Amino acid sequence: MKKRILIVDDDESILGACELTLLDAGYEVATIEGDGNVVQRSVQTKLPDLILLDLMLKNLDGKTIAKALKSDSSTRQIPIILISGYPGSQQAAYESGVNGYLEKPFSVDDLMKMVRTYVV
Repeated sequence: MKKRILIVDDDESILGACELTLLDAGYEVATIEGDGNVVQRSVQTKLPDLILLDLMLKNLDGKTIAKALKSDSSTRQIPIILISGYPGSQQAAYESGVNGYLEKPFSVDDLMKMVRTYVV
C-alpha cells in the first residue's frame, strides 16, 4: 500500500516539483494550493501519512493549522513538516508542534531525506 503525502503550499511551482518528486518515489500525493481553510477538512477525511505544510498561506497560516491538527486526537499522530522561505521561522515552526522543518529553497535530496525520516 502506497504511503499518502499531502502537500500544502501557495507556490504552484513548489507544489508541482514536490508532487512530481514524490510520485516518482512511489508515494500517493495530494495537493492543496494555498487555502489554509481547506487543510483541516482534507486531512480529517483522507488521513495522510505525512503533511508538507507551508508557513504562509491564505486565510490560516501553517503554524495555526499545525497546532490545530496536533491538538486533535484524530490527526495528532500525522507527522507535519513545515516549509518556509522566511529566515528565522524554524523556532516558531517547532513551537507549533511540527515534527520537521525545511527551509526554502530546498533540494530534492533534502526533501526526500526529510520524507523518509517520517514515512517508512
